[in-house]
Amino acid sequence: MKNIIMLSLLIVFVAINGTKVMAQEKQDEQKVTFTVNMTCNHCKLLIMKNIPYEKGVKDVSVDLDKKEVTILFKKNKITTDQLIKAFEKIGYTAVLKESKM
Repeated sequence: MKNIIMLSLLIVFVAINGTKVMAQEKQDEQKVTFTVNMTCNHCKLLIMKNIPYEKGVKDVSVDLDKKEVTILFKKNKITTDQLIKAFEKIGYTAVLKESKM
């Protein structure tokens, strides 16, 4: 019986602290959208083969019709200027369109 109570308390403790950690992670993330000079599916593929592997990038989505790339990243790992340089490294010009927390 004592073990069950201890296990229950441990589960509650882990659940509470896990929620705090997840909330902290969300505060460290930023979502930005860039307008990028891409014209074809090859451009999209090249971006998807490179940008997601930049340090701190968590998610990348490319909208070829709108010529937009939306990136979710950790603010403490990479900056928007570094992301722009990553686009330049693979031959594209990226202009920051909007920023969402």
